Amino acid sequence: ELSREQQASFIISDSQNKKGSRRQRLAAMLQYCLPGVPCVYYGDEKGMNGFLDPFNREPFAEAPYDLTQDYRELARLRNSADALQTGHVVFFAPHRDCIGVLRYVIGGHDALGRQAGDGVYFIAVNRSDTSRHVVFDFLGRNPLFDGEHQRSLSPVLNGTVNCMMSGNRYTLVEALLEIKLKALGGVWLKIA
Repeated sequence: ELSREQQASFIISDSQNKKGSRRQRLAAMLQYCLPGVPCVYYGDEKGMNGFLDPFNREPFAEAPYDLTQDYRELARLRNSADALQTGHVVFFAPHRDCIGVLRYVIGGHDALGRQAGDGVYFIAVNRSDTSRHVVFDFLGRNPLFDGEHQRSLSPVLNGTVNCMMSGNRYTLVEALLEIKLKALGGVWLKIA
């Protein structure tokens, strides 16, 4: 733990700042797809950093790795579909560095039982400094995944899907998504 004096004089290098902003973007991707309301701390969208009080945030300033556009895009994506706001959620972890989040509404009702538009979305991130080749098995044994929901989703878990952030295309084959996640990268897929 750094002393107050060390915190006051600590300087974050450009490479640390760049890597930190990439990691923060991944965290925001998860934050904006998880249940609940995303909450952004003052300055996060600008890439600001800090320590404990009184060094937790300096006056608002431009930072070298601004994430404002990323946060706007994530908010737009989240607001574009009921499934991303109040849909059911299932988590996947095919590798210790990779996590996937499936959000969906089927049958016109969200996870709270309210009427909602149907939709299926999958968000995956890789926190590693190296790319990871992983397979997400959507219908494999997962105790968090309701069996009836698996059967209802099975027909849509095949075919080509698009990343809503990059435009890249991926193929789902029999509910398997084989994907190479870039280092400190992620995807936001619309499945149905």
